[in-house]
Amino acid sequence: MDGGRGVREFATWKMIRNCPGRYVIKNKKSTPFLIDGVPVTSIDTGDVVRQALGTTGREVPTIVVHDLESPRCVDRVNVVVFGAEGCGGGVITYCKQEQDGNAIYVHTLNTASGLCRKLGGLQIDHVLKL
Repeated sequence: MDGGRGVREFATWKMIRNCPGRYVIKNKKSTPFLIDGVPVTSIDTGDVVRQALGTTGREVPTIVVHDLESPRCVDRVNVVVFGAEGCGGGVITYCKQEQDGNAIYVHTLNTASGLCRKLGGLQIDHVLKL
């Protein structure tokens, strides 16, 4: 994996089937991945990335969470880019709304190539130039 080392070491990630360079946190309803006792699916992108980077023992850098809409996806998409133009990969989070109004966050960790490919597919790769 070419980026997001602190995020990568924070959780157990599994490769998304047929999506090289893209990973999702191993999380099951029966054994959820918890951060301070809270399921990771209930924690927004910024807090997950800050928590992950905080475990490295180094100062947590300022992160920017881009809140985007994609013409190719019904869910809102949050993106954190590591390095210039995504050279260090990044995190893409799908923000799904439940019927009760609560949000469910599906966090994906991406290598540089996986990030570029997925953002291009979602037609929101302009975020790499910001």
